[in-house]
Amino acid sequence: MCVIGKPSIWERSGPAERQQALLNLAAQTDIVATASKHNGRVLGIPQAFFQSQTSFVNARLGNVSRPRTYTTTINAGFCSPPITAAVSAVSQLFPTTTPESASLLLLISLIASPNISLPLGLLKDMLQPRRRWDPNGGCSPSSSETTFQLSKSLPTTEAGFQDALLNLNLAGAIFHDFDNSESLTIEADISSSVLSLLSGAHVDSAFWRREALLASCQMIPFQYLEPLLSKETLNYVATLLERCIEDVRTKDGFHSLPNSLRTYVALCLIEVSKWPGLTQKRRAIHAAQEVMAGIKDDYAESNIAQRQVVLDRLDGKMSSAIHGIDSVLSHLRSAEPSTYLLHASAGHATVERALNFFQHEQLGKSLSELDTWSPLSQVPAPAEVPVLLRINLLRAKMLRFQGNFTQSHTYLVLCSDLIKRQHPNSLLLDKEKTSVACELVYVLRELDRPEEAEQAAVHALSCPGCAGNERSLLLLAYAEALFAQGRLGEAEAICQQPQDSPSKMTRLLSFITMAKIRHTQSRLTDSMSLWTQALQAMNKFPPTSGHATRAIHVSISQILNQQGVMDTAEQTQVMIRDLESLLDRAEAKYWIPGLRHWCDYLTSA
Repeated sequence: MCVIGKPSIWERSGPAERQQALLNLAAQTDIVATASKHNGRVLGIPQAFFQSQTSFVNARLGNVSRPRTYTTTINAGFCSPPITAAVSAVSQLFPTTTPESASLLLLISLIASPNISLPLGLLKDMLQPRRRWDPNGGCSPSSSETTFQLSKSLPTTEAGFQDALLNLNLAGAIFHDFDNSESLTIEADISSSVLSLLSGAHVDSAFWRREALLASCQMIPFQYLEPLLSKETLNYVATLLERCIEDVRTKDGFHSLPNSLRTYVALCLIEVSKWPGLTQKRRAIHAAQEVMAGIKDDYAESNIAQRQVVLDRLDGKMSSAIHGIDSVLSHLRSAEPSTYLLHASAGHATVERALNFFQHEQLGKSLSELDTWSPLSQVPAPAEVPVLLRINLLRAKMLRFQGNFTQSHTYLVLCSDLIKRQHPNSLLLDKEKTSVACELVYVLRELDRPEEAEQAAVHALSCPGCAGNERSLLLLAYAEALFAQGRLGEAEAICQQPQDSPSKMTRLLSFITMAKIRHTQSRLTDSMSLWTQALQAMNKFPPTSGHATRAIHVSISQILNQQGVMDTAEQTQVMIRDLESLLDRAEAKYWIPGLRHWCDYLTSA
């Protein structure tokens, strides 16, 4: 039996399941014929083995509960004829399957790539309704209209799900290690056999392509409503969704879907466009535009346009980004929003327009733009809360850039209070919580309160959900707070922690903090190298007014003077004077936290 599966599987099974597993082995392989060729006496071995092991296994199991026995059939009143027929066909292919396990096998065959692990958590999530935004700006379970119909015949409890998995495992339909694995696999021949039941002259293949598309949409968590998936799972879902969309596009056309489903699929694609990876973002937005072609929905169109603006800004196409968001806001503001959800979308568009100004260092215009939006009522709808949070966080950041540190701190406190009221019971704001904490550490540093900055960083780093690039930035803010207290060794240890896929900003901050540490330690050669790397990292950002660049050049100039490289030091001074001629017009004076204090240190040294 252990050749067929893990011992833990057979300990959970009863005699009938073990016997059927051996019969399946004989039916699906040439094991009996091969054994017969070498020794005729082996023909009875599977049955003899089973009979000899039954009493031993039963003795080991004692009173351990067995999987429940299914005697029910799927209620045809809740399932469409294609599903009822498909479940019946699967049951003929695998006679020991139950209605629920047969339905689960259909789902696995639709969404799993053969011989590639399917995350078990992803499969479990699909068995329950997903949280989605409703027109009133609240969040509700996904509607039956946008849920794949096969879900009505799937297990609805954890126990039922585990029973169905075990049943499929024993039938040889899938492989899942109950002890060690958080995933399952289905072999290519099994998947092909099941999928062949869903095609042919007498089968509604378009129905099953739509089922696969909606099932893939069911995997997608919406931002602020459900936890983000792991990087590996994100890639799995994005690839599956792309495949399902291609199937519908080429074989049926998007016009074959009701408009409500097309809108829902487009909204799911918008969520995918928020995941990491520029290529993936572009594909998702392009697909959303294709799906929505020819139909009108202000909310979906607004969101697609906003995501395109983000892409244009990331690609450096600022004229397109400016024109795109201006068009969105012009349309949304031409009439009063009909729903809280549409008003929230207008709020997000307002933030994007403010970010366009921010990109050009027009902080005054950006702040004025943020003032044009407010919630429809005194108590914001759930969909309006993230907008309010984004606006106040961006406002706090720009006030810090301007040097209005006390005002910035006030808005960060408002952000923190809003998060405490909403997270995690109503909305999931882990990313925003970490970003607010990071900005708070920066502001406390600028207010000469490095001990409080350290405490804020330590507390935020210990919170669940503190992850990704936001965590990396928070760690570097923590390092700056430690540097401000003269704790150079601790700050250095943080800067030297390995990072997964560091962003432009984390690289820049890491170089600057390490350069300051080496400079303070009079390790001039190392410091010069780090300042040079910081300057190179700075060049990857859009041109700024030059405060941060000036601080780096002043640092380099001091090192050159100490090293006696006077010609190069003089050339650096010329660049510094050129930069200083631009500073009076600058709005962003304090982009990099701590550089203000560093320049004071260099002047006094």
